[in-house]
Amino acid sequence: MGDIRIELDHDAVRAFLQSSDVAEMVNSYGSRAVNSLGKGYEGEPYIGPNRANYAVEATYYQTKSKGTAPILEALGD
Repeated sequence: MGDIRIELDHDAVRAFLQSSDVAEMVNSYGSRAVNSLGKGYEGEPYIGPNRANYAVEATYYQTKSKGTAPILEALGD
């Protein structure tokens, strides 16, 4: 088989990853994770320089001491 070369338009990919459709999907996953974590966690969607993001952080000392494991588990649900 011959070599296959795929060239992406980086500006178009960035525009897609920052689009409202992707932002809604990211917001859906993020808010679902925060809801499953319960009290002591907050989340906030934002558009970064390259893509849509959703930040989840622990707000209580008890939840902060657990580290990131509960957040990663909630994202896997």
